[in-house]
Amino acid sequence: MTEIQSEELARTLARGDAASVIESLLNNDDNDNRVAEDRVYIVMESLETMAVYRVDAACQLMLSLWPTASDLMMHDVCDAIGLWIWHNRTPAVIEYLKAVAAAEVDPDLKRHWIGMLP
Repeated sequence: MTEIQSEELARTLARGDAASVIESLLNNDDNDNRVAEDRVYIVMESLETMAVYRVDAACQLMLSLWPTASDLMMHDVCDAIGLWIWHNRTPAVIEYLKAVAAAEVDPDLKRHWIGMLP
């Protein structure tokens, strides 16, 4: 992902919710013939590249990728997301994480999000 693509994705995130952005990335036409796990790996790799240019936006998107990775039992991706959040606790990421935790209805996932807060 280039710097320009990162900026475009960050603008898209600012206009909508992160879950819909992740959904569109996972269902990108380039990924049509791939299994779900491969799609998650591709998106995660793109978000890690995006973080070079827009770490706050990339971390917000990673948080929205986490439930999909967890449902697929992709613990390596879930752990990587946790590390990205742990090492990039900017005010924007913390506020986003608080909002995600407050909006979560699943008690286990809510507890997970709260556990990621400082």
